[in-house]
Amino acid sequence: MLMIRRPPNNLHAAHLLLMPAAYDPLKVKRRLDESKSIQKFYYDCKRASGPRAVLKPGDEVRVQPHPGSHKWSPGVVVKSHCALRFYVVDCGSREYRHNIQHLRKSTAAANESRHRLSDDQWTEITEPESVCWIVLVPPKHHLQNYPHSNILTSQIQPTSGTHGKMIWPTCSRLSIAYEGHVINTVMLKSHLLKRKRRSSSVLIVTSVRMAPPLPLIVLLMIHGVSSADWGVSYSPSHICALKDSTVIMSCTYKYPTDHQIKKVFWTKTKDKKEHEEFPDLSNDPEYSQRLQYLGDKQQNCTVRLSHVTLKDSHMYYFRFITDKPDRKWIGKSGVNLSVTDLQVESPERVTEGDSVTLRCKSSCALTDRATFIWYRNSQPLTERRDRNNELLLQSVRREDSGRYSCAVDGHTHISPAVQLNVMYPPRSVSVSISPSGVIVEGDSVTLNCISDSNPPALNFSWFKGGTIVGSGRIYNISKISSDDSGEYKCKSINEHGEKYSDTVTLNVMYPPKNASVSISPSGVIVEGDSVTLNCISDSNPPAEISWIKGGTIVGSGRIFNISKISSDDSGEYKCKSINEHGDKYSDNVTLNVMYPPRNVSVLINGSGVIVEGDSVTLNCISDSNPPALNFSWFKENETSAVGSGQSFSALQSGRFYCQAHNQHGSQKSDTVTVTVKVAGRLVILYISIGGVCGAAVIITMLVIW
Repeated sequence: MLMIRRPPNNLHAAHLLLMPAAYDPLKVKRRLDESKSIQKFYYDCKRASGPRAVLKPGDEVRVQPHPGSHKWSPGVVVKSHCALRFYVVDCGSREYRHNIQHLRKSTAAANESRHRLSDDQWTEITEPESVCWIVLVPPKHHLQNYPHSNILTSQIQPTSGTHGKMIWPTCSRLSIAYEGHVINTVMLKSHLLKRKRRSSSVLIVTSVRMAPPLPLIVLLMIHGVSSADWGVSYSPSHICALKDSTVIMSCTYKYPTDHQIKKVFWTKTKDKKEHEEFPDLSNDPEYSQRLQYLGDKQQNCTVRLSHVTLKDSHMYYFRFITDKPDRKWIGKSGVNLSVTDLQVESPERVTEGDSVTLRCKSSCALTDRATFIWYRNSQPLTERRDRNNELLLQSVRREDSGRYSCAVDGHTHISPAVQLNVMYPPRSVSVSISPSGVIVEGDSVTLNCISDSNPPALNFSWFKGGTIVGSGRIYNISKISSDDSGEYKCKSINEHGEKYSDTVTLNVMYPPKNASVSISPSGVIVEGDSVTLNCISDSNPPAEISWIKGGTIVGSGRIFNISKISSDDSGEYKCKSINEHGDKYSDNVTLNVMYPPRNVSVLINGSGVIVEGDSVTLNCISDSNPPALNFSWFKENETSAVGSGQSFSALQSGRFYCQAHNQHGSQKSDTVTVTVKVAGRLVILYISIGGVCGAAVIITMLVIW
């Protein structure tokens, strides 16, 4: 009868009796605050704000386009948003960004518009004493689960055969619940009936209609303290704070004007034993030095908690006690404080040139708007300050390798560092030589292939010229020789690529060896020619050359030139090659200078006594190379030869000379005179030998017998 039709006169009269002469603005504000608190309670109830299933792109969902709307529209998940528990959903022609609170995975869940309460939440709605509830209790429940003071109980018989009990305490406001659903609120004092859209509302209407009018009128006349006069409002109700930061939990509270506050405190439990008080956090050693009450004993109940730790993650409640007996209140919706640290999420391995995203993750979405700071190897990346918790490295380079950590601007907490390992092929490949100084033949030499790569190269090859001569990072040459001189390089290989080093030259020093002399021209050397002697030697560094003829040094330098050579230059030559590591002599070579006959003369052989009929022997002497083998004898003023050979016998008087020949030329001697006298007479033999040093020599022989 109350919900369907009411007697207008009686109820109107009761309304006029109860209505004050003028509205109290303070009470109006408290009523509005209470309405907000109720809405917040529905939103924060455990099943509504608890963890939801993780959605994936492509999942079909039902979307609540606006908070508080009872219309759920079909949609499809497009992607997850950077904010925690938020998704971008395509709902027809428009995309929405919604918390998972406003998304339902199935149609049945999406059509659910009730906030179901769990068993442990009944105490939140049954406190305080001034609030009255009509509760339909299923058979599995017991009355002791829903304690009230001055409870009046009457049996009802709801429709659809559901058994239950109606709890009817004396109060100025009735709230009706069934099986954990808040389905009706009746404000008796103002004669307003608020019906929530609940599936069980028909049962309640039937139950109320069954009640007689008289008890209702009695209830209207009962004076009680309205719950609108009591309450604690927390703003915000959920705080996500960074480890080691300072948290301010803001709240306000209200109470009847005829009460005075005796004690205020914060606690982190809403359950207590009978006749016991909630524990005061200011007396807790873990909180006493860090908790500071910033409120008053009027309306403000704000508190500050500094240097929060992960252990501080908890629900916190404000409690106040008035001067009236049993007039106490605890704001059971509380503040949910979550303390988080920061963790860097990074791929274990990336390849040079890839795009990499590092995320600074927290276990909850920070309440305060955060600006993130990134560090590499403990050095801040000053250009990386962003409200986004992601660090994007486009076309990552090897220089980006390092230990990354993140922090929030204005806070001291820094996340543990995470190593970013950038993989890249070998580069900057080079060869080092040990020992690094002069290498002398017989030394031991080590070549080391140095390369920069990630992962480190394990495969190395060594080349001399174009030929592979070894493998491994180190290439050893023991007792190096001049044959090992040359250009070397190495090749470094890992799974991402390969690279050759620049070539290095091994310059092996050694003393002169294989010294020899070459003669140019190489054929017959004729007097007057130009002759070149070349000293050939193998040494490093190049040797200094000395020329020796016999035991005498006749020149220096690798080449020894003789222009217009003469017979005097004939002889044995050798060169001496010398450097700082030793010396070496070449074998001797002979210069054999060819020249035509010269200094041709006639030599008279015999006893010196010439008797008529005897002969005189003349010998032709010459200097030539090769020696003259062809001689001709001539009598002066005669064109034909009178003899040949190196010796000639003269039988008659006259003037004679010889001519010597070789392949390079000929030369005549001076004339000699032969005179023969008859025996028994004085024979005087005059022999003119010729000029000696420009003077005529005359030999006179006197023979007497």
